[in-house]
Amino acid sequence: MLKKFNKKLMLIIMSLTVAATVVACGKTEKTNGEKVDSSNGTKQEISIKAYDQDKNEINLSFKESPKRAITLNQSPTEMLLALGLGDKMVGTAFLDDEILLEYKEAYDKIPVLSKTYASLESVLEKNPDILIGWPSNFDEKHLGTVEELESKGIKVYIPKSTLKGEKKIEDVYEDILNLSKIFEVEENGQKLVGEMKDKIEKVQEKIKGKEPVKVAVIDSIEDTKSLNTCGNVALEDKLITLAGGKNVFGDIDKSYTTVSFEELIARNPDVLVVNYFMGSNLSVEQIKNNPMLKNLDAVKNDRIVLVPLTEMMGGVRNADGVERLAKGFYPEIFK
Repeated sequence: MLKKFNKKLMLIIMSLTVAATVVACGKTEKTNGEKVDSSNGTKQEISIKAYDQDKNEINLSFKESPKRAITLNQSPTEMLLALGLGDKMVGTAFLDDEILLEYKEAYDKIPVLSKTYASLESVLEKNPDILIGWPSNFDEKHLGTVEELESKGIKVYIPKSTLKGEKKIEDVYEDILNLSKIFEVEENGQKLVGEMKDKIEKVQEKIKGKEPVKVAVIDSIEDTKSLNTCGNVALEDKLITLAGGKNVFGDIDKSYTTVSFEELIARNPDVLVVNYFMGSNLSVEQIKNNPMLKNLDAVKNDRIVLVPLTEMMGGVRNADGVERLAKGFYPEIFK
């Protein structure tokens, strides 16, 4: 009787061991930060949904995370630095403003290929495995199309927040999470997106219940009769809304467009938001001294908010931009 019991117990133990082995064989494990299929020891391919320069959807896949990245504009440069990927960057280009102070030390170690658009020659010299930049980089005048670069063995990621069509803050979050997945630093991506969301939520909690202020953007002054402003397609329009404002040109289905001074005067905003960047000559004094603008309520009441253009374009500065706008819209709340 005892022998039969022991034999039965042994069979149960053997069955459990086989079952555990089968389960373990199908598991995907991480080794040194890389996803590995333990059934055959091969690394899983990294794959995400992305877009080409014409906003056609493409599948972007990598056998391993990139080791030699080049960022072609400021916002993707700061995204990678914020994700802790400075050591993976072999080149950058095209700043619109000074790099954020917290990333300057890491940025200064990376070669700057150009102050504006990087040339194909300068890019190829660095032997990159991925390029990250705005769609304007990827045409025959600059680096060639995404397809042409892929044929050279170079992957391309164009941030969704820079593509044609309406832009939203969710596109920025998606870009950050996509890049964190490509480079296998997903925890960093989740943390960064969480911090941005928290900052915006805190701003919105402070302004809760407030009547939206009427806002107009001056992106540039074209001549004595017209200026460039923001329509509802631009991300800036959405950031204004998040900060408690209402874009008086939000009925225009464009990103940025030219309007007359007369049209701005007719809409008479409570606040003027003035974008500035390196090389821009726009200033508060210039706005105040403009004879066409002096009778606007925003000018008479000294309600002019200067914002760095980098905070209004898709990137890690967007939450700071929302906070800056809200402080300009509701200074009494943020004293």
